[in-house]
Amino acid sequence: MAEKSHNNEPLAQSLEQYRKIWEESLEQFQKVMETGQPYLKTWTESLELFQKTITAGASYMKTWAEALEQYQKFMEASAPAMKAWAEALEQYQKFMEANAPYIKTWEESLEQYQRFMAAGQSYVKPWTDFLEQYQKMTESFLRSHAERQPNE
Repeated sequence: MAEKSHNNEPLAQSLEQYRKIWEESLEQFQKVMETGQPYLKTWTESLELFQKTITAGASYMKTWAEALEQYQKFMEASAPAMKAWAEALEQYQKFMEANAPYIKTWEESLEQYQRFMAAGQSYVKPWTDFLEQYQKMTESFLRSHAERQPNE
């Protein structure tokens, strides 16, 4: 039997060595955890603050989400009108591009008419002056004729 206990002695020493290593490892872990307590406390406090912020902002976020849903519904509802508007603008642009030569000709004609009117003022003025004088003369003649008839 002494021989058996002699054979178990290395095993017991080995187990004792593992126990000591495990105990030292646990002590080291405990020291690390104690050293990390302030960091963990700061971390948990910041998580709590974040949670409070999220809780406080939940109603705002809900309102924001509802507003976004309403905007999306509006955009979906107005999509046909926007499409029709875009198509109308495209048609107008095509019309303007197709009529550009005519519009240019019309613009040039107006410019020529303005130049003609500006140049023609010197010819028109004597004619309008003559018409004014003729009108005054006619009115004067008719007035004097009207005044004479009752006397005759």
